[in-house]
Amino acid sequence: MKSKETVLYPHIVIKRLSIFLVCIFAFFVTTKINAQTTKQDTFQKSVGIDATFINNFLPFDNTIGKRGDYLLHYFKYKDNGRFVRHAFDIDIFGSFQNNADDSANNDARFNIDYKVSRGKKRKIFKNGYLHYGVEIHFGYFLNQRTNQDQTDPSGESLNINTDHSLEILLGPFLGLQYKFSPRISIYTEGGFYLLTDLARNTFTSEFNSDNDFVETEIIIRDHFDLPGSIILSYHF
Repeated sequence: MKSKETVLYPHIVIKRLSIFLVCIFAFFVTTKINAQTTKQDTFQKSVGIDATFINNFLPFDNTIGKRGDYLLHYFKYKDNGRFVRHAFDIDIFGSFQNNADDSANNDARFNIDYKVSRGKKRKIFKNGYLHYGVEIHFGYFLNQRTNQDQTDPSGESLNINTDHSLEILLGPFLGLQYKFSPRISIYTEGGFYLLTDLARNTFTSEFNSDNDFVETEIIIRDHFDLPGSIILSYHF
C-alpha cells in the first residue's frame, strides 16, 4: 500500500517573506526617486538585500549570482569615511512525514547568522568605492531528526538525533561598491577569516538507552570567501 505523506516546508514562508521585503524596498526606491540629483556621498545610511531574490521572480530554474550568507545588510557611515555594518539572516526548514503504518519521520532545521563589520570607504573612481576593514561572524545551526525505532516491537519508541553547531569567523574583508545614483548602489565583497566551529551531536533511543551517545568536535581552520553575492542597497 502506498504511504501517505504530509510535508510542511516553512522555508517557503521565508521565501515569500523575502519577496515581501523586496516589495517594501521597491516602494522606498520609487517614493524617493525625486532626490536623485543629490551628491553621491550625502546619505549616511543604507539598507541592502541580497540580490539573488531576483531568482524568485524568474519563470525558470536559474540562479543570478551566489546566494550570500546574509539576506539583510545595514550600513552606517561617518563623515571621515568610516562605517559600521550589521548583517542578518535566518533560515527555517521543516519536513514532517506520517506514513500509512503510523510511523513518522521528522526533520526540523533552524539556522541564524549575524555579523558586524567596521571599516573605511575610499573612492577609487567615479561612483566607485572601495570598502575594507575587519568583521566578526556568528552562526548557529540546529538540526533535529526523529524517526520510529524499528527494533521496538510496539512501534511506539523514537530515535532522536540532534546536531548543534556554533560557528565564529574573524578576519579582514575587501568590498567594492558602485553607485548608480545617490540612493541606489550594488556591493560585493570577499574576505579571509579564521573559523572556529563548535559542534555537538547527540543520539537518544527511547527503546534502548545503551545506544545513546554524545559527540563533540572543535574545528579551527582558515576560510577564504571569494566575491560572488551581490547586495542591492538603498541609501537614505
